[in-house]
Amino acid sequence: MREWVRGYEQASREKREREAAEREEQKKKWQEEQARQEEERVRKEEVKAQEEEPEFLRVKLLAERGDAEAQAQLGLMYELGRGTKVDHIEAFKWYMLASKSGVAWAQVNLGLAYFNGRGVDQNDKEAAKWFHKAALSGSTGGQKELDGSGVTALCRLVQRGAAVSVSIIRRSTSG
Repeated sequence: MREWVRGYEQASREKREREAAEREEQKKKWQEEQARQEEERVRKEEVKAQEEEPEFLRVKLLAERGDAEAQAQLGLMYELGRGTKVDHIEAFKWYMLASKSGVAWAQVNLGLAYFNGRGVDQNDKEAAKWFHKAALSGSTGGQKELDGSGVTALCRLVQRGAAVSVSIIRRSTSG
């Protein structure tokens, strides 16, 4: 009987060891597949960045020379990681420069940066200020951006208790 028990225990131990080895093998294969997928993703991103880099450099040169529209575009490129790595602080900086020059869609994006705390400390008062400036600009592009994302942000600003002028809401919701 003892021999049978020892044999059973030995068989059970061997089975557990085989199962553990199989799990380790599966884990190793999964990790290798994950690494392969990550390498492929990085390679695709590098190719995309190389394709976008000349445009990024062209826009950056114009922005550095003071072209307000290029400054706004550069902010967007930093925000989305187009031709460069995502950098919300740089995006904020370029949106601010473009906004001060009156680029309405940059003013909306600057308001959203303040609203969401992207690249800057979250600040409802500043967000409302930049949404207001964008709404007052009356530009079609800025108005469209404000209608698309700013209205939701304005509603949340009101919910947060920020002092938002009724004229901002009227202007942002009218066609």
